[in-house]
Amino acid sequence: MSIAAGRNASEEITGDDLEAIFDGLAEGIVILDRRRKVLGINRAACEILEVAKEEAVRADGLELFGKPFCAAAAKIRQAVESGQPVDNVLSELRTPAGCQRVLSLSTHVLLDTDDRSRGSVVVFGDVTELVTLRADLARRERLPPTVAETDAPAPADPQEALRSALKATGWNVSQTARHLQLSRTAVYQQIARYGLKRPCST
Repeated sequence: MSIAAGRNASEEITGDDLEAIFDGLAEGIVILDRRRKVLGINRAACEILEVAKEEAVRADGLELFGKPFCAAAAKIRQAVESGQPVDNVLSELRTPAGCQRVLSLSTHVLLDTDDRSRGSVVVFGDVTELVTLRADLARRERLPPTVAETDAPAPADPQEALRSALKATGWNVSQTARHLQLSRTAVYQQIARYGLKRPCST
């Protein structure tokens, strides 16, 4: 199967092309059928969930996200069964290796020609570092001055907080703005004000 990108056969996008595109994305993508069985999964999802692609395909989609009744699986179950998508919902996940992670989950319903659900797509990112950073900054702000001076280093300044958030998100401005509770415009303005530059890829 292919998706036509032009008139010539050489310009068609093949299934292998689409798989390469999905595997190149930083966010995890899992495609489920109406019974919540996994139809497809990209490389980022395998890394975040700590599962091999061969093991994931045709597995139960809820078990893939930890346990059927863990927070992440519960949100996916609700979205799939209700047909109502969720957008950027934070949820905790415990990986097979025992690592506790926080995911930002979004779901999208796949409809057939009669507008009936035939499956769903789960898109997610690992935002554990961002959540930890925000919790740490909030904790420092709540500390009395005497405690902060003796038990913790000086609170991170806005420039350092912005730098850390950009690094954690791979310089994704939308995610940085969302997790620092700023507008995208404010993030761009601060990047310019502090003279921050995106590191060159090597």
